[in-house]
Amino acid sequence: MKDQNFFFVPGKMTVTYDAATGSSGKGMVNTSICAMFEPDAVMCNNLTNAGHQSLVPIDKYCGNVPFDISPKVFRKEGDCYRSVFKVFPASSIVTRKCPILIAPDGGFSIDRFFEELKMINDPSRVKVHPRACIVTPKDAERAAQNKHVSGTMSGAGPAQAKKLMRDEDCDIAMKHPELAPFLADTSEIAQTILKNGGSILFELPQGFDLSLNHGYEWPKLTSRDITAAMAANSAGISPKLIGKIFGNVRPYPIRVGNVEGQSSGTCYDSPELTWEEINRRSGADKFGADLTEITTVTMRKRRVFEFSEEQIRRACAYNLPDGLIVTFTCQIDYRSNNTKTWEEIPEEALDKIIDFIVRVENIDGTPDVIAIATGPSTDCFLMVNDEIRNKIESKKNA
Repeated sequence: MKDQNFFFVPGKMTVTYDAATGSSGKGMVNTSICAMFEPDAVMCNNLTNAGHQSLVPIDKYCGNVPFDISPKVFRKEGDCYRSVFKVFPASSIVTRKCPILIAPDGGFSIDRFFEELKMINDPSRVKVHPRACIVTPKDAERAAQNKHVSGTMSGAGPAQAKKLMRDEDCDIAMKHPELAPFLADTSEIAQTILKNGGSILFELPQGFDLSLNHGYEWPKLTSRDITAAMAANSAGISPKLIGKIFGNVRPYPIRVGNVEGQSSGTCYDSPELTWEEINRRSGADKFGADLTEITTVTMRKRRVFEFSEEQIRRACAYNLPDGLIVTFTCQIDYRSNNTKTWEEIPEEALDKIIDFIVRVENIDGTPDVIAIATGPSTDCFLMVNDEIRNKIESKKNA
């Protein structure tokens, strides 16, 4: 059994990323990791074009419980709190004391910043790089003019473009007096933490295959690269200071939903599926459940595709992860949904999950799967133990 320190190396930064095109449960994975072990800082370079959800049991939640906040950002669900982050790292609400760092290539709206700040237990933990972008309504209007790209149209791309061109009307954090208490050189903070033997979790947003330069399908991409190397650049540290890298893999990759007259792209040679087919394959329909997904930012129905081995091979070749995490196991077999121990998963469902793990690990250049996520709650994050590893190896050797 791997212990909680498995994810961090003293004096190094851990990077988590999505090995496909996004929506792989990054918020859940990052909160699960930090609920087990709090690093010395959590960091991200989120933009307005991605939302990261977490569902944290009340006894593990370390943030504030605000009552003057939109339910789209924070709400109680049963015995958990659901949070949706577009500015801060998702792990902010399962950590108590460590700094929360916003990198210089992050970007956010002022209103959203202060809305999410209500969830942070100690606002003094928040440090924003002075050159982080401020995304404005005018940026969103400009993004909407890109009729050939079915993106989120949140304005992140135009805001970054103005920064790239050093336009006079480029809006960055240092121009806003209301952000003054939070401004700091996040790169120097990160460097100091690592120099002193501390550990950092860097949460990369979106997905590798949306990378501007290295993603799959031009121009159906995002406005920057989503790689571990990019995380080091964003943090302002040497790539040599990356300790471990972990990638998320979901059974059926997605693309954001199309808008009229536009396509959000394809997925290698994988055919597009329907959510009705996913419900049938997983057995969700037998339980009266519907696994159809709606995007966090655009609220459009996601498109879903057959699993692509080539997609995972490329995501591993460009990032060399130390381990992979299989999420959305309910799409493999619905009977695994929200299970909190390996023993709770019915034998037939477990067999199908292990078959998928074997398929992933047999792809050229992939590391071991080190955990699975059976549901959105941090209680549904299951590390691969010795017994499960033996079952995986037995099938691989059969």
